Amino acid sequence: MPNLDVTSANASPDPYLAGQYINVIGVNKGVILEIRRERRVELVMEGFRWNDLMRWKEGHLLALQFKGVYFPGTGFYDLDGDGNPDLVIYTGTKPTGNIQFLKLGTDIVLENGDNGGNMIINGNVPKTFNEQRDYLFPIPTQELLLNPKLKQNPGWGN
Repeated sequence: MPNLDVTSANASPDPYLAGQYINVIGVNKGVILEIRRERRVELVMEGFRWNDLMRWKEGHLLALQFKGVYFPGTGFYDLDGDGNPDLVIYTGTKPTGNIQFLKLGTDIVLENGDNGGNMIINGNVPKTFNEQRDYLFPIPTQELLLNPKLKQNPGWGN
């Protein structure tokens, strides 16, 4: 990885990241966005993402649809670059061969259907985040009973 050029990062913050991290403002916006991008990439599958989003007050990102790799539509795909197809996305009757076949709409769902797009991951799983409530956990009922001076966190009822 090349070193982060602070001046360059702040001079032209990434517009995609700026659209995601809506709470980042100020003169160091570009650097902060790059640090957040780097944490997202380097710490994938290490269990820090949720904590980062809570700390940065960017919980709204948890409600976005999970997306995978982009495919332009049905066809043959050489995923490892060896010149041979590794995957076929098809409609209709399943082709034959010794590679992986995914039926569009059944085995794989693309954002724009036959017109391609990013893979939709767990499209049937609802993703919600309540900005007024979900930055705090509910206090367990047992703790509220043990100490009547405790009050439930906002948005979690009594």
